[in-house]
Amino acid sequence: MKTAPTVEPITVAELKTFARIDTDSEDTLLTDFIQAAREGAENYLARSLLEQTLIFSFDFWFADSITLPRPPLMSVTEVRTLLESGSTTSYASSNYYVLNTGAKTEIVLRQDSEFPINENRDRGGFEVEYQAGYGSAASSIPSAIRQAIKLWATTLYEKRGLESNEPPLEAKTLLESYRIMQL
Repeated sequence: MKTAPTVEPITVAELKTFARIDTDSEDTLLTDFIQAAREGAENYLARSLLEQTLIFSFDFWFADSITLPRPPLMSVTEVRTLLESGSTTSYASSNYYVLNTGAKTEIVLRQDSEFPINENRDRGGFEVEYQAGYGSAASSIPSAIRQAIKLWATTLYEKRGLESNEPPLEAKTLLESYRIMQL
Protein backbone atom coordinates (compact mmCIF):
# COMPACT_ATOMS: atom_id res chain seq x y z
CA MET A 1 0.00 0.00 0.00
CA LYS A 2 1.27 3.41 -0.91
CA THR A 3 -1.42 5.56 0.72
CA ALA A 4 -3.73 4.33 3.47
CA PRO A 5 -7.37 5.40 3.83
CA THR A 6 -7.85 8.77 5.52
CA VAL A 7 -10.96 7.69 7.45
CA GLU A 8 -12.25 4.45 8.93
CA PRO A 9 -15.55 2.71 8.06
CA ILE A 10 -17.02 3.56 11.46
CA THR A 11 -16.29 6.21 14.06
CA VAL A 12 -15.42 5.70 17.68
CA ALA A 13 -18.80 7.22 18.58
CA GLU A 14 -20.61 4.67 16.37
CA LEU A 15 -18.68 1.81 17.95
CA LYS A 16 -19.36 3.08 21.47
CA THR A 17 -23.09 3.31 20.76
CA PHE A 18 -23.13 -0.16 19.18
CA ALA A 19 -21.07 -1.77 21.96
CA ARG A 20 -22.78 0.21 24.75
CA ILE A 21 -19.55 1.75 25.97
CA ASP A 22 -20.12 4.80 28.20
CA THR A 23 -16.57 5.87 29.01
CA ASP A 24 -14.10 7.96 27.02
CA SER A 25 -11.04 6.49 28.70
CA GLU A 26 -10.40 3.85 26.00
CA ASP A 27 -11.09 5.86 22.84
CA THR A 28 -7.53 5.39 21.58
CA LEU A 29 -7.84 1.63 22.05
CA LEU A 30 -11.21 1.66 20.25
CA THR A 31 -9.62 3.54 17.34
CA ASP A 32 -6.99 0.80 17.10
CA PHE A 33 -9.67 -1.92 17.18
CA ILE A 34 -11.63 -0.20 14.41
CA GLN A 35 -8.52 -0.05 12.24
CA ALA A 36 -7.68 -3.70 13.01
CA ALA A 37 -11.24 -4.76 12.15
CA ARG A 38 -11.12 -2.83 8.87
CA GLU A 39 -7.77 -4.31 7.91
CA GLY A 40 -9.01 -7.78 8.88
CA ALA A 41 -12.16 -7.31 6.80
CA GLU A 42 -10.11 -6.13 3.81
CA ASN A 43 -7.88 -9.20 4.07
CA TYR A 44 -10.83 -11.56 4.52
CA LEU A 45 -12.77 -10.01 1.64
CA ALA A 46 -9.71 -9.48 -0.61
CA ARG A 47 -11.14 -5.98 -1.23
CA SER A 48 -10.23 -2.40 -0.50
CA LEU A 49 -12.99 -0.76 1.50
CA LEU A 50 -12.01 2.91 1.54
CA GLU A 51 -10.09 4.84 -1.09
CA GLN A 52 -6.41 3.97 -0.94
CA THR A 53 -3.49 3.98 -3.34
CA LEU A 54 -2.04 0.56 -4.03
CA ILE A 55 0.99 -0.60 -5.97
CA PHE A 56 0.82 -4.05 -7.53
CA SER A 57 4.29 -5.32 -8.36
CA PHE A 58 5.02 -8.41 -10.46
CA ASP A 59 7.95 -10.09 -12.19
CA PHE A 60 6.76 -10.85 -15.71
CA TRP A 61 4.07 -9.61 -18.07
CA PHE A 62 3.15 -13.04 -19.38
CA ALA A 63 -0.41 -12.66 -20.66
CA ASP A 64 -2.60 -10.18 -22.52
CA SER A 65 -4.18 -9.13 -19.23
CA ILE A 66 -3.13 -8.59 -15.62
CA THR A 67 -5.64 -8.97 -12.77
CA LEU A 68 -5.30 -6.33 -10.08
CA PRO A 69 -5.85 -7.38 -6.47
CA ARG A 70 -8.08 -5.59 -3.96
CA PRO A 71 -11.03 -4.27 -5.99
CA PRO A 72 -13.17 -2.26 -6.43
CA LEU A 73 -11.01 -0.18 -8.74
CA MET A 74 -11.44 3.57 -8.76
CA SER A 75 -8.69 4.49 -11.24
CA VAL A 76 -5.32 3.45 -12.65
CA THR A 77 -2.61 6.05 -12.13
CA GLU A 78 0.26 4.43 -13.99
CA VAL A 79 1.61 1.20 -15.44
CA ARG A 80 5.40 1.21 -15.37
CA THR A 81 8.59 -0.81 -15.66
CA LEU A 82 11.34 -0.56 -13.07
CA LEU A 83 15.01 -0.76 -13.92
CA GLU A 84 17.78 -2.08 -11.64
CA SER A 85 18.86 1.52 -11.09
CA GLY A 86 15.44 2.29 -9.59
CA SER A 87 14.33 4.52 -12.44
CA THR A 88 10.94 3.90 -14.02
CA THR A 89 9.47 4.06 -17.49
CA SER A 90 5.77 4.66 -17.93
CA TYR A 91 3.81 2.35 -20.24
CA ALA A 92 1.44 4.50 -22.32
CA SER A 93 -2.20 4.20 -21.34
CA SER A 94 -3.06 4.09 -25.05
CA ASN A 95 -1.60 0.54 -25.05
CA TYR A 96 -4.20 -0.89 -22.67
CA TYR A 97 -7.69 -0.53 -21.34
CA VAL A 98 -9.22 -1.40 -17.98
CA LEU A 99 -11.91 -4.03 -17.69
CA ASN A 100 -13.66 -3.47 -14.37
CA THR A 101 -16.49 -5.77 -13.34
CA GLY A 102 -16.44 -4.78 -9.66
CA ALA A 103 -15.27 -8.14 -8.36
CA LYS A 104 -12.48 -8.43 -10.92
CA THR A 105 -10.32 -5.74 -12.46
CA GLU A 106 -8.01 -6.40 -15.36
CA ILE A 107 -5.58 -4.32 -17.34
CA VAL A 108 -5.98 -5.64 -20.89
CA LEU A 109 -3.48 -4.97 -23.65
CA ARG A 110 -4.99 -3.59 -26.83
CA GLN A 111 -4.74 -5.95 -29.81
CA ASP A 112 -2.32 -3.71 -31.70
CA SER A 113 -0.03 -3.13 -28.69
CA GLU A 114 3.18 -4.89 -27.76
CA PHE A 115 3.78 -6.42 -24.36
CA PRO A 116 5.69 -4.15 -22.00
CA ILE A 117 9.28 -5.37 -21.94
CA ASN A 118 11.79 -5.21 -19.14
CA GLU A 119 15.07 -6.89 -19.98
CA ASN A 120 16.87 -5.07 -17.19
CA ARG A 121 15.24 -6.54 -14.07
CA ASP A 122 14.26 -10.13 -13.26
CA ARG A 123 12.20 -9.53 -10.10
CA GLY A 124 9.57 -6.86 -9.50
CA GLY A 125 10.17 -5.29 -12.89
CA PHE A 126 6.58 -4.16 -13.43
CA GLU A 127 4.22 -2.07 -11.31
CA VAL A 128 0.69 -0.81 -11.52
CA GLU A 129 -0.24 2.10 -9.28
CA TYR A 130 -3.97 2.49 -8.74
CA GLN A 131 -6.72 3.71 -6.42
CA ALA A 132 -9.15 1.18 -5.04
CA GLY A 133 -12.06 1.22 -2.61
CA TYR A 134 -15.78 1.89 -2.53
CA GLY A 135 -15.12 5.61 -2.05
CA SER A 136 -13.50 8.13 0.27
CA ALA A 137 -16.36 8.31 2.78
CA ALA A 138 -17.46 5.64 5.24
CA SER A 139 -20.99 5.94 3.86
CA SER A 140 -19.79 4.57 0.50
CA ILE A 141 -19.12 1.15 2.05
CA PRO A 142 -22.05 -1.32 1.95
CA SER A 143 -23.91 -1.26 5.26
CA ALA A 144 -23.47 -5.00 5.85
CA ILE A 145 -19.68 -4.55 5.78
CA ARG A 146 -19.89 -1.59 8.16
CA GLN A 147 -22.06 -3.63 10.50
CA ALA A 148 -19.56 -6.51 10.37
CA ILE A 149 -16.76 -4.13 11.30
CA LYS A 150 -18.77 -2.94 14.31
CA LEU A 151 -19.22 -6.57 15.38
CA TRP A 152 -15.55 -7.37 14.81
CA ALA A 153 -14.29 -4.27 16.66
CA THR A 154 -16.67 -4.99 19.55
CA THR A 155 -15.34 -8.54 19.79
CA LEU A 156 -11.77 -7.21 19.80
CA TYR A 157 -12.73 -4.82 22.60
CA GLU A 158 -14.48 -7.46 24.69
CA LYS A 159 -11.79 -10.12 24.27
CA ARG A 160 -8.85 -7.73 23.99
CA GLY A 161 -7.76 -9.56 20.87
CA LEU A 162 -8.69 -12.66 18.90
CA GLU A 163 -7.23 -16.11 18.56
CA SER A 164 -7.31 -16.09 14.74
CA ASN A 165 -7.36 -13.82 11.70
CA GLU A 166 -10.86 -14.96 10.83
CA PRO A 167 -13.74 -12.62 11.59
CA PRO A 168 -16.10 -13.51 14.44
CA LEU A 169 -18.96 -15.74 13.25
CA GLU A 170 -21.59 -12.98 13.24
CA ALA A 171 -19.32 -10.67 11.24
CA LYS A 172 -18.33 -13.48 8.90
CA THR A 173 -21.98 -14.07 8.02
CA LEU A 174 -22.38 -10.42 7.00
CA LEU A 175 -19.12 -10.35 5.04
CA GLU A 176 -19.51 -13.61 3.15
CA SER A 177 -21.52 -12.29 0.21
CA TYR A 178 -18.82 -9.65 -0.49
CA ARG A 179 -15.87 -12.03 -0.26
CA ILE A 180 -13.73 -12.63 -3.32
CA MET A 181 -12.64 -16.24 -3.35
CA GLN A 182 -8.99 -16.72 -4.26
CA LEU A 183 -8.03 -19.88 -6.10
